[in-house]
Amino acid sequence: YTLRHQGHVRVDIFYHKFSERTCAWVDLLGTLLLLFPLVGFIFWVSWDYVLESWKVLEGSREAGGLPGVFLLKTLLLLMPLTMMLQGLALMLRSWQTIHGVRRG
Repeated sequence: YTLRHQGHVRVDIFYHKFSERTCAWVDLLGTLLLLFPLVGFIFWVSWDYVLESWKVLEGSREAGGLPGVFLLKTLLLLMPLTMMLQGLALMLRSWQTIHGVRRG
């Protein structure tokens, strides 16, 4: 949500002085060089953890606890996937701005 609405913290001391095209370049490169490697790493690190949980259909160890902990752990994989999709949308928007394509 925050990424979609451009709410993440930036170095606004410089960013607000940039032209729209330069801001698009910053967004494009930031997505490629920072967001994608980070969410890729989170996905990679979480994969085995979630897979093991699914193999045993892990539930809570506490009496009366949640029966489907493996489902909750799946969110560790869904988060980077949704961030990647939003990053792709941001890259497309930046690409359109850089090349002067008007959005409707």
